[in-house]
Amino acid sequence: TGSPSTSETTMPETLPLDGKVTAKSRLEPLVALAALDRQTVEGDLTLDLRIEGTVARPQVTGKLDIANGRIADALSGIILRDLTVALVGQGDRLVVERFTASDPAQGRLTLEGNVGIDPDQAFPYTLELKTTDLRVLDSDLGRATVTADLKAEGTTDKGKTSGRITVPRADLRLPSGGAVQPVTLDVEVRGAPPPAQPATSGTTSGPSTMALDIDIDMPARIFVRGRGLDTEWGGSLDVTGTAREPRIEGTISYRRGFLDFLDRRFDIRTGRVTFTGGSPPIPDIDLEAAAQGGSITAIIRLAGPATQPEFAMSSE
Repeated sequence: TGSPSTSETTMPETLPLDGKVTAKSRLEPLVALAALDRQTVEGDLTLDLRIEGTVARPQVTGKLDIANGRIADALSGIILRDLTVALVGQGDRLVVERFTASDPAQGRLTLEGNVGIDPDQAFPYTLELKTTDLRVLDSDLGRATVTADLKAEGTTDKGKTSGRITVPRADLRLPSGGAVQPVTLDVEVRGAPPPAQPATSGTTSGPSTMALDIDIDMPARIFVRGRGLDTEWGGSLDVTGTAREPRIEGTISYRRGFLDFLDRRFDIRTGRVTFTGGSPPIPDIDLEAAAQGGSITAIIRLAGPATQPEFAMSSE
């Protein structure tokens, strides 16, 4: 017993389950309920699952299929088409029998693994994601592809993602700037009741912790252009820590290029973007460029944290 504000409804763990879920529908009306932010999901869904066992030990058999799928993200420009998904219930787990997709440039993505249906064990999972020249950016900020081999395993309470990501090419564009962002004002209405706080219970667990151990390799062909800059970069990064507080270490170094500044071309002498493992992961910039004019060499130097670098000009 208890007051309406504190009482909870629970089901006995030994309560038997016996049900069936079937559906044949387009994904669009179902996904619309999720109120996604500038993402679209399309495809044909076929669902035929049977649920048995008990509340504590549910058993799922049957299959979930998605055909002719398409996922698009307007912000990054990612488009996955020819999406095919087949999930098979094998009693105490859902197995990814097939999960494949491609992008408009014939990059490929595959996913395999399984998810355990065990509430007491916080739904353990093992998933492996592989991509080949998959386009992950195609917008006003540029275009980039990645080849990745990642493995995620754990539970809804704690997990780890490890593996390697290679960036064979990226063309990044620096925005010209000039846009003014609207200002958001906090408004308080005199006499209004305080905002309602989200309900919590004593059994609610904390946020899931996802540990990271990922190597990112960018050997070359990382082009950065815009605002007078035309350069190629390369390097490698190690990403550890957690998804909430990643620790990034490594250096991205200048390969070749130039900077047009004040109607003069500056050749870049040195250029480094260094991540030192800080939190948040703000890199340090060290860039020096020079232009020869007669017997005088003009030098531009940019150094310091990326959020507030110092700009200096000198001459020799």
